[in-house]
Amino acid sequence: METCPRRCDVKEFEEDGEVLLYHPLRDEATVLNQSAAEVWQLCDGKASLEAITTRLGARYGVEGTLLFDDVVTALLELSSRELIELA
Repeated sequence: METCPRRCDVKEFEEDGEVLLYHPLRDEATVLNQSAAEVWQLCDGKASLEAITTRLGARYGVEGTLLFDDVVTALLELSSRELIELA
């Protein structure tokens, strides 16, 4: 089965192009840079890793496979902070 990352139940705040996520159970806030925020927003529990890289590649006019390592790094960091589930 393919991994389809899903956002956890955290509070999301956006202002001036920045995204802040607050995890109430951990009492922890995380500020995302633009690329991490774009990955976060695509974690809907339906899009696979391949679909996420393809969408981002299309957005930036590059082959999605070129973004694979960066997307994996972002997903692992989001997962380590319990902001997404890798299911």
